[in-house]
Amino acid sequence: MRSVKSIGGLTRGRGMGEVQRTLWLLSIPTLAEYNHAMQQLTGRGYKTSDQHIENSKTRMERDNKDSNLLTEFLTEPNGLPKQAAKATLADAIWNMGDCQAQELPETNIVHVIDGGSLLYRIPWIKGQTFSQICMKYIDHIRKRFSNPTVVMDGYNCSSTKDITHLRRSKGIQSNTITFTRDMPLRIKKETFLLNQSNKQRFVEMLIDTFQEHSIEAIQAKEDVDLLIVRTAVEKSNRQEVVIYGEDTDLLILLCHLAEKNSHCIFFTTDKQSAMKNSKVWNIQKTQQVLGEEVKGKLKTLITAQKRTRNRNNRSGSDKKACAFQQELKEMLGGNPSLEQTTTSDQTQFPDGRLHP
Repeated sequence: MRSVKSIGGLTRGRGMGEVQRTLWLLSIPTLAEYNHAMQQLTGRGYKTSDQHIENSKTRMERDNKDSNLLTEFLTEPNGLPKQAAKATLADAIWNMGDCQAQELPETNIVHVIDGGSLLYRIPWIKGQTFSQICMKYIDHIRKRFSNPTVVMDGYNCSSTKDITHLRRSKGIQSNTITFTRDMPLRIKKETFLLNQSNKQRFVEMLIDTFQEHSIEAIQAKEDVDLLIVRTAVEKSNRQEVVIYGEDTDLLILLCHLAEKNSHCIFFTTDKQSAMKNSKVWNIQKTQQVLGEEVKGKLKTLITAQKRTRNRNNRSGSDKKACAFQQELKEMLGGNPSLEQTTTSDQTQFPDGRLHP
């Protein structure tokens, strides 16, 4: 086509009609023979250049520059989606009125523990076997909690918090390790848990250990926050409940889902460094402080977020956004599954949503 469109080609000047096109096509075989004979006579060859050059020096420099720019964008905190200021939201609610519990009950109470927070609470020592590490979690729970229920996160599928996990890991990855209970730990705990497969297999091993020692354990398929709250609300129908965690998501969900006529639900942390100055939330008192108006606005925001999410799932273009959509997405999740995959008894927890 170069002979047709280049300078001096048939498309230049007066243009090319049907007669010229037919003459050009019929002359190609004859001219090709002349071209081949002339190359043999002169000892020279004729080759056309590539239409799209991908291996030139300039192109490779541009590719390297773009790759480095993308890597920098993903590894810097400002390169990732804006992190929701949820801790500020908790402080604002705390300062609105009296949300504090005077003291935690000591008898006839259930302790619901955020397994994701617990996973990083216990220090690991190189050289200890994974069985010994699991026993450290057992000792910690038995020492602090009389009637515990541990709710673990799931790491074997995509989650709405994948970006949050990437931000926390700063883009660093580690190798997948095949390990057993009797195998000693050879690397740092932080490096080991950076790999999602390692984390999921250890969580499964930890849940098995909990079951062997008669500790109730539940694992969520995706994001764990909603399952923790649903578990606490269900148990509050029979007795008082204390939730141990550090995520503001739990507080927001509790304020929305806790029932007025149930037993009291408390929310706090078991982190040693924060015990002296930690907040102990009484969820029913917090609901009164917020009032029906604020709860209604929260419910409206959640409904708008769900409606926007459903619309965007149906439409491939023209995406819409609602107020505080990123914050609500991180707190509530896309469509978290509440179906438990492992439990130490026959209790069934409902596979429910915020707005059925």
